[in-house]
Formats: sequence, C-alpha cells, structure tokens
Amino acid sequence: MKKQLVIIGITLVLLAVGFSGCTNNNTPNGTSNITGPRFAMTVDSATNRLTVVYVNSSLMYKWRDIEIRSEDLNNRHGTFQVFNANGTPIDAVNQTSGAGDTKVSIGDYILISHPTYIGNVTITLIYTPKILLLGTWIINI
Repeated sequence: MKKQLVIIGITLVLLAVGFSGCTNNNTPNGTSNITGPRFAMTVDSATNRLTVVYVNSSLMYKWRDIEIRSEDLNNRHGTFQVFNANGTPIDAVNQTSGAGDTKVSIGDYILISHPTYIGNVTITLIYTPKILLLGTWIINI
C-alpha cells in the first residue's frame, strides 16, 4: 500500500513537472496560443518504464529530436530504449537519432535499465532543436 501511495504521489508530481514549461496565452477572442511544450509522462517502477500520457499533437515532437539522459545517483549512465505503444522499438538501445520521422505519441514508452545498479535513476528529456527541457523524472529500478 505504501509503495502504491508513493507511486501515485510521484506520478502527480511528475505530471506537474512535465507540464512545467507550458504557458497558455489567452487572446482577446478567447482562443489560446500554445507558447511552450505540452508533454507528460508517467513513471512505473514495477516495469522500469516511463510512458507518454500526453503530448500536444500540434507540436509534432519527433523522437529523433529528443535527447534522453539516464543517470543514477553516482552520475553513471544507464541504458534506455524507446518503444511505440505496440511494443516495437523505434531505434537501437541508447539512441533516438535513427528514429526517422517517428512522432512522439501517447502510449510510447522508454524502458530503463541499469545492469549494476538498483535504486533511483534520473531521466531527463531535452528537445534538441530548441535546447528545451521537456521534463525530468525519477524512476526506481
């Protein structure tokens, strides 16, 4: 029960962090102009996955444009692999540059592993064309 409450709390915090770079400017006619990223992921420490739960489709993020950093508490790099919602890898382990035009979609996930470490791993996603932080998540593997 305690682990479930911690996971729920982390998910809520991470959803807030995932949306932290967002602003909505209301125009006089009541419409909105998105001026920042719209991206959110949930963390599942039981499966070592971060799953995309929201991405604004008008921004059309492509996986090849996203740098993924995976570091443990000792600044050692872990491994990751990105999969589409159907479980098909979009690129090789520790890479997104070969993902072609594959857009980030709801249900896509990042599988995290660290062969010699058990504990918290920090995952950071950066949209490289604009050097824009999409979010930072902590997963316990």
